[in-house]
Amino acid sequence: MWSSSLTDKCVILVLSRSLRRLINGKSDGGVTPLHLAALHGHAESVQLLLDLGASVSEVTVSDGSTIDLIGKY
Repeated sequence: MWSSSLTDKCVILVLSRSLRRLINGKSDGGVTPLHLAALHGHAESVQLLLDLGASVSEVTVSDGSTIDLIGKY
């Protein structure tokens, strides 16, 4: 039987922080996965990234904030 322990909780915490860093990771110009999904009109991907904790306040050099891009679609 699987038991929850402090070690298990620590592993889950580390994984969730790593996932959040990936989700909010930026490429050149500050573009995030959420920017790309919104820019190309991929509503389901936008929703998934938001559900996973993607930040809507990130700003790119050329396209503005994520929330502005999401609002266009």
